[in-house]
Amino acid sequence: MINKDTQVCISVASRPSNFGTTLHNTAYTALGLDFVYKAFGILDVAGAIDGVRALGIRGCSVSMPFKQAVIPCLDELDEAAQIIGAVNTVVNDTGRLTGYNTDAIGARIVLEKLEACPGDSVLLVGAGGVARAILFALRELGFKRVRVANRDLEKVQPLNAILSCQSVAWDKRQQEPADLVINATPIGMNPNAELMPLDETFICQARAIMDVVISPMETRLIACARSAAKLVAPGYLMCLEQAIAQFTLYTGVEPPREVMEQGLRRLLEVKP
Repeated sequence: MINKDTQVCISVASRPSNFGTTLHNTAYTALGLDFVYKAFGILDVAGAIDGVRALGIRGCSVSMPFKQAVIPCLDELDEAAQIIGAVNTVVNDTGRLTGYNTDAIGARIVLEKLEACPGDSVLLVGAGGVARAILFALRELGFKRVRVANRDLEKVQPLNAILSCQSVAWDKRQQEPADLVINATPIGMNPNAELMPLDETFICQARAIMDVVISPMETRLIACARSAAKLVAPGYLMCLEQAIAQFTLYTGVEPPREVMEQGLRRLLEVKP
């Protein structure tokens, strides 16, 4: 039961979803923690963060388009958030606000599950915020041979501040095979689930495929790679791992992974 001592965590976004609300509250209930999590749609991130500080809100998840705009509102950043230049998690310790990027944590865990080796050649498709988090994870794991393909090549150049990488023109992205292929674009997301960022022939040359798209849970890219007996990491895995990292930062407790994954599956498998 919610009471005066209940710890509050929130998420802020221009278009909020039930993702965090479902996963965090499901885990709070499973562990019997006196926490509650609520999503908010906002326009003014500075005002929202002032509210976090003033009301003693324990944690705040930050979604697009506020992951960069929130930074000046905070007192401190961890190394990942500072280098990536984006924050998706804010922790309030008695009024002092620290920003984290748990997308990078999620990416690293998924890459390790894919048995990614630093000597692997990597093709990263996309140059947005999630690509930046994945590049940081690749940097932490010691990768050197990374190519980044994007429709707008000007967006690739700033990524070199995270990890030295080679720019690849969009129409030339499939000219050279890669051991590890990562889709960090929305290509293949519902309602355009029939699309793939790469063709089947190219996918069959890779050792492992990672996607960031979570709806559908298994994209055509992942289904194609799975049918070719490749190691695969569907997008929901990175999403789950970053949420688990958030939960631990907010509560100091590791959540029950299977409970959070079941909650995520139920949420994503609901038909529109």
